[in-house]
Amino acid sequence: MDHHIFEANSVVAIRGDRVAELRREGDEPDFSGCDYRNAVFTNLGGWQESLDGCGIIGFDWTARYSYTWSRDTLAWNSGPSCVQGRGYSTSRSVSTPVWTNAGCGSSGSASAFIGNRATVAKIRGHVNAAGKIGYVRWR
Repeated sequence: MDHHIFEANSVVAIRGDRVAELRREGDEPDFSGCDYRNAVFTNLGGWQESLDGCGIIGFDWTARYSYTWSRDTLAWNSGPSCVQGRGYSTSRSVSTPVWTNAGCGSSGSASAFIGNRATVAKIRGHVNAAGKIGYVRWR
């Protein structure tokens, strides 16, 4: 289990490809997954990790988390980015993250294997144009 899950503002539960946000008793369930977050990438040559996103709990070994992202075109000096979403190996004994390509340019998505784990959503990326800053919104 990733200890950062205890610091997450919200948690989603995943069974296969179905997602439900866990809420306090009495609140209506939300099936859209995590809220959007912002990330900024300034390094043209290497990957930079985002801050942690929401908590994710995979209830079975088929659980996958769907990352989506888009470039913030209104941000100052915004340039195209390359983004990857964090998942894990399909081996139950391996806890090392596996980064799944979510595309380059203005937007993208990826379905990352989570499996039967408790973790947090996280992306990494880099800006894809010299002299630009990679502003992205993701979940």
